[in-house]
Parts: sequence; structure tokens; C-alpha cells
Amino acid sequence: MIVSIDADASGRVTSVRVVKSSGIPALDQKIVRSVQSAKFRPYKENGVAYPFKAEQPFELKLNSNG
Repeated sequence: MIVSIDADASGRVTSVRVVKSSGIPALDQKIVRSVQSAKFRPYKENGVAYPFKAEQPFELKLNSNG
């Protein structure tokens, strides 16, 4: 699964969208909600914070042992 993340200059997530689905819609939504509540360190250049956009892959493995 891959999500696209937009964050403002303070590191607050402003947008999350699924780029590549896990194939399980409920799982995709759980990951999107988790990323939406995340807080990132601001991206800075020369001490100035900027908004940023990134794609984050998630490697998901189902545990058959319960």
C-alpha cells in the first residue's frame, strides 16, 4: 500500500490519499486515519519551514498465527 501525504509548514497533515491500495478497503481506511492523525517535524531549509508532500509505502503482512 502507498499513501500520498501533504503537510503544512508546521508538520500538520492536511491531506492523505491512497495511491496504491492494499486490496482491503477497511485496512486502507485504517491506515489513512492513522496517517491523518500523525504529526511530522516541519521540513526546513536554511531554518525556514515549508509545507511538503511525500509518498509513504506500507508493507503489510498478515499473521496467520492470530
